Amino acid sequence: MSWYWWLVIGGFLASGAAGTVIVVRGRKRPAKFGNLARKLPARKRGKGLSLLVPFRPDSGTRERVWNWLHAYWKYEMPGAQLVMGSDNSVPFNKAVAVNSAWRHAKGDIFVILDADCYLPGSVIQDCADRI
Repeated sequence: MSWYWWLVIGGFLASGAAGTVIVVRGRKRPAKFGNLARKLPARKRGKGLSLLVPFRPDSGTRERVWNWLHAYWKYEMPGAQLVMGSDNSVPFNKAVAVNSAWRHAKGDIFVILDADCYLPGSVIQDCADRI
């Protein structure tokens, strides 16, 4: 029997607006790890997580913000798989882009982030540890 766990938390956009939602989803019921995020060495932060980011470049501000956040996530969560999903339809279909990223994700827990979402990696790790 497979288990599905959902956790929704609020985040902040890089522009400062509130309201981005992050969904953390596990494929199977994970073991309880307690407060593991503070004990993990840097290279293991994010291990078992897939960060799914729906995104389409615009050759402007959105792309510059994503380039900065891409580097940030690689540094902050080095053990996580960072998967960018895309959609070429007009208008942009976020659900299609998330599904595109989902098909390539290999982690036990999925985190869906907007391309302009900034959160401390410890928040994501703590949430993942609790499910």
